[in-house]
Amino acid sequence: MVSYAKRFLGVPYEFGAADYSTSKTFDCSSFTQHIYDHFGVDLPRLARDQAQRGSAVSRSSLKAGDLIFFTVPGRFSSDKIPGHVGMYIGDGKFIHTWGDPGVQISPLDSGYWNEQILSMRRI
Repeated sequence: MVSYAKRFLGVPYEFGAADYSTSKTFDCSSFTQHIYDHFGVDLPRLARDQAQRGSAVSRSSLKAGDLIFFTVPGRFSSDKIPGHVGMYIGDGKFIHTWGDPGVQISPLDSGYWNEQILSMRRI
Protein backbone atom coordinates (compact mmCIF):
# COMPACT_ATOMS: atom_id res chain seq x y z
CA MET A 1 0.00 0.00 0.00
CA VAL A 2 2.82 2.39 0.87
CA SER A 3 4.69 1.83 -2.39
CA TYR A 4 1.47 2.37 -4.35
CA ALA A 5 0.81 5.63 -2.48
CA LYS A 6 4.37 6.84 -3.15
CA ARG A 7 3.75 6.54 -6.90
CA PHE A 8 1.67 9.70 -6.56
CA LEU A 9 4.33 11.90 -4.92
CA GLY A 10 4.10 15.36 -6.48
CA VAL A 11 0.58 14.95 -7.90
CA PRO A 12 -0.99 18.40 -7.48
CA TYR A 13 -3.36 19.25 -4.63
CA GLU A 14 -6.77 20.68 -5.39
CA PHE A 15 -9.36 21.31 -2.66
CA GLY A 16 -12.52 19.35 -3.51
CA ALA A 17 -10.70 17.47 -6.28
CA ALA A 18 -12.81 15.42 -8.68
CA ASP A 19 -11.99 11.76 -9.28
CA TYR A 20 -8.28 11.33 -10.04
CA SER A 21 -8.99 9.55 -13.32
CA THR A 22 -10.42 12.78 -14.73
CA SER A 23 -8.80 15.56 -12.67
CA LYS A 24 -5.25 14.18 -12.20
CA THR A 25 -5.33 15.96 -8.82
CA PHE A 26 -6.13 14.96 -5.24
CA ASP A 27 -7.28 16.54 -2.06
CA CYS A 28 -6.41 14.75 1.17
CA SER A 29 -9.44 12.50 1.41
CA SER A 30 -9.71 11.72 -2.30
CA PHE A 31 -6.07 10.60 -2.06
CA THR A 32 -6.67 8.16 0.82
CA GLN A 33 -9.92 7.03 -0.83
CA HIS A 34 -8.04 6.33 -4.08
CA ILE A 35 -5.27 4.38 -2.34
CA TYR A 36 -7.67 2.21 -0.35
CA ASP A 37 -9.93 1.68 -3.37
CA HIS A 38 -6.95 0.25 -5.28
CA PHE A 39 -6.80 -2.45 -2.59
CA GLY A 40 -10.54 -3.15 -2.65
CA VAL A 41 -11.52 -1.08 0.39
CA ASP A 42 -14.39 1.38 -0.02
CA LEU A 43 -13.86 4.60 1.97
CA PRO A 44 -16.21 7.57 2.10
CA ARG A 45 -15.12 10.70 0.24
CA LEU A 46 -14.66 13.12 3.19
CA ALA A 47 -12.03 12.97 5.94
CA ARG A 48 -14.64 13.42 8.68
CA ASP A 49 -16.56 10.39 7.34
CA GLN A 50 -13.41 8.30 6.87
CA ALA A 51 -12.63 8.99 10.55
CA GLN A 52 -15.73 6.97 11.49
CA ARG A 53 -14.39 3.79 9.85
CA GLY A 54 -12.16 1.09 11.29
CA SER A 55 -10.91 1.07 14.86
CA ALA A 56 -8.91 3.53 16.91
CA VAL A 57 -5.18 2.93 17.37
CA SER A 58 -2.64 4.68 19.55
CA ARG A 59 0.49 6.40 18.27
CA SER A 60 2.62 3.57 19.67
CA SER A 61 0.51 1.00 17.77
CA LEU A 62 0.49 2.73 14.36
CA LYS A 63 1.26 0.50 11.39
CA ALA A 64 1.87 1.40 7.77
CA GLY A 65 -1.49 1.95 6.08
CA ASP A 66 -3.26 3.35 9.16
CA LEU A 67 -5.04 6.66 8.65
CA ILE A 68 -4.25 9.74 10.71
CA PHE A 69 -6.83 12.49 11.09
CA PHE A 70 -6.04 16.11 11.81
CA THR A 71 -7.87 19.27 12.70
CA VAL A 72 -7.63 22.25 10.39
CA PRO A 73 -8.17 25.10 12.85
CA GLY A 74 -11.10 27.27 11.87
CA ARG A 75 -12.32 25.13 8.96
CA PHE A 76 -15.39 23.80 10.75
CA SER A 77 -17.56 24.97 13.63
CA SER A 78 -15.49 22.70 15.90
CA ASP A 79 -11.79 21.95 15.71
CA LYS A 80 -12.70 18.39 16.78
CA ILE A 81 -13.99 17.66 13.26
CA PRO A 82 -11.27 16.14 11.06
CA GLY A 83 -10.40 18.42 8.17
CA HIS A 84 -7.31 16.55 6.98
CA VAL A 85 -6.24 12.93 6.59
CA GLY A 86 -3.01 11.17 5.73
CA MET A 87 -1.70 7.61 5.73
CA TYR A 88 1.06 6.40 8.02
CA ILE A 89 3.99 4.92 6.08
CA GLY A 90 6.27 3.91 8.95
CA ASP A 91 9.44 5.47 10.37
CA GLY A 92 7.46 8.30 11.98
CA LYS A 93 6.23 9.62 8.62
CA PHE A 94 2.95 9.93 6.77
CA ILE A 95 1.96 10.56 3.17
CA HIS A 96 -0.72 13.12 2.36
CA THR A 97 -1.53 15.98 0.06
CA TRP A 98 -1.78 19.60 1.07
CA GLY A 99 -0.93 22.71 -0.89
CA ASP A 100 2.33 22.76 -2.77
CA PRO A 101 3.98 20.36 -3.78
CA GLY A 102 0.84 18.20 -3.64
CA VAL A 103 1.29 14.60 -2.50
CA GLN A 104 4.19 14.63 -0.05
CA ILE A 105 5.73 12.85 2.92
CA SER A 106 5.83 14.66 6.26
CA PRO A 107 7.10 13.83 9.75
CA LEU A 108 4.41 12.86 12.23
CA ASP A 109 6.25 13.51 15.48
CA SER A 110 7.41 17.06 14.86
CA GLY A 111 6.36 20.15 12.96
CA TYR A 112 2.94 21.57 12.22
CA TRP A 113 0.98 18.35 11.73
CA ASN A 114 2.09 16.84 15.06
CA GLU A 115 0.19 19.61 16.84
CA GLN A 116 -3.01 18.98 14.84
CA ILE A 117 -3.55 15.21 15.34
CA LEU A 118 -7.10 14.27 16.34
CA SER A 119 -7.15 10.48 15.91
CA MET A 120 -5.62 7.46 14.23
CA ARG A 121 -7.63 4.61 12.73
CA ARG A 122 -6.91 1.16 11.34
CA ILE A 123 -9.24 0.28 8.47
